[in-house]
Amino acid sequence: MATSISNNNRRIAKNTLLLYIRMGVTMLVQLYTSRVVLEVLGIDDYGIWCLVASLVVSISFITGPLSTATQRFLSYEIGKGNEKKTNTIFSQSLILYAIFSAILLILLETIGLWLLNTKLNIPESKITTTNIVFQLSILSFIVTLMRMPYDSMIIAYEKMDFYAYMSILDVGLKLAIVYMLSIVNSFPHLVVYAILTLCVTIVITIAYKLFCNHKFISSRARLAIDRPVIKEMASFSGWSLMGAFAVMTSNQGVSMVLNVFFGVAINATMGITNQVGNAVNQFVSNFQLAFNPQIVKMYAQGEYTELKNLIYKASRFSFLLMLAIAFPIIYNIDEILYLWLGDNVPEYTGIFCTLMIVSFLFDSLSAPLYMTIQATGKIRKYQVLISSILLSNIILSYVALNLNFPPVSVMIIRCFISICCIFTRYCFTKKQLNFQFKNYSKNVLLPCFTVTVLCLCGGHLLDKYLIESNNLFICGLRIVILFTYYTVIMFLGGVSASERHSIIKMLKNKFKYVKKHFVSWRMGIS
Repeated sequence: MATSISNNNRRIAKNTLLLYIRMGVTMLVQLYTSRVVLEVLGIDDYGIWCLVASLVVSISFITGPLSTATQRFLSYEIGKGNEKKTNTIFSQSLILYAIFSAILLILLETIGLWLLNTKLNIPESKITTTNIVFQLSILSFIVTLMRMPYDSMIIAYEKMDFYAYMSILDVGLKLAIVYMLSIVNSFPHLVVYAILTLCVTIVITIAYKLFCNHKFISSRARLAIDRPVIKEMASFSGWSLMGAFAVMTSNQGVSMVLNVFFGVAINATMGITNQVGNAVNQFVSNFQLAFNPQIVKMYAQGEYTELKNLIYKASRFSFLLMLAIAFPIIYNIDEILYLWLGDNVPEYTGIFCTLMIVSFLFDSLSAPLYMTIQATGKIRKYQVLISSILLSNIILSYVALNLNFPPVSVMIIRCFISICCIFTRYCFTKKQLNFQFKNYSKNVLLPCFTVTVLCLCGGHLLDKYLIESNNLFICGLRIVILFTYYTVIMFLGGVSASERHSIIKMLKNKFKYVKKHFVSWRMGIS
């Protein structure tokens, strides 16, 4: 048992490292391309792009439950060692995705077009271009949708190396798009950007399919319908649909509410905010992606004690990993935005980014909890309650803006909703796995709270003695100081004594390894 746990930990660590390499490359490219795209398109066209993308993703919420179901059922059957059932799950998921794609196309070409042309605040001169981009975005999304079963298969089998390589290829091709935008002047830049994005999506999807067909026998689809499996997956997806709708409303619907009250300029603010927030969230998402299959497999194998320990560690480290990036960024957000976007920073972007990151911090704490709830398959009551909480986001946001509260009020509401979700998810996990609040507080809440308070104190002192500046050197110095301070605080107060001992031991072994090979290299030269 100890060997199995050790192997699982090593696998999670390896996959996390691969995903961090992927993230580092993709983040750097995305930060650069975002600035160039904003400069080339301009604030209004960039706001239209963000608005169209938000509209497509909003109506596509119906596919989220199927993606969750596919990953859950694939990981569960792999944990059981049932390859035949794994192939059946994959085949039926392809059929379901095709059905959902048809439904999505109908919704977008009816409700989506109606919203785009009658309800959203778009300049008259941009209507034709916006409609063309909308159609191209629909095609791009449907292609991405049909890639999801292959994506789920790769994650379930924990082949994160290929996943990382393809993500790097994806951003590499998107970097090439930026170059094309800078040299093409005969067509509207926004239309060219949408066409090239569709081409990249098609190339990546083909690569995913070829890899899975070559690597996994269970990914060779059989198009015959298996009614019991379809029914089981549809039932799970059906109860998740309410939650998916609520998440869509929370994450995407706010953009439309802001557009109604403040126009496309505020959508540019939300576009930048989402990019910054998602970039920061990628640090913890990679870690969560690495341990998510293990949660499902442990539950499938009945290893509940090990599962509880994994949840404690995953929750704590998810928060601490997020805080490691959030802490220095929040205290330098205005300087970072200026150095990144120059004088093109839309209004409210700094405070929007700060509150978005804070909400992601709360979400990171509860992510392992909802993953465990999904693993059990008992989600009906959970989805009803969590959906009610999440749906209140758009209602409260609309009421706040209608009462003339400032735009930033919608982000404050988002943070409050995230806190409510933590409490709700804990209660459901406690009931299903017999969690003890004392153990959860000791292993998760107390270390996270301690590190956060000490970080706030350190950030306040830095603001007092080292002034903010748009100078690259000063900004970099502040970030290095804050990150170093956080590392010390996290090492002393965020990890247990045994974990601290393991980290020290690992660093010593790595140092000995590097030293040994360095000496051998020097002797070889001599």
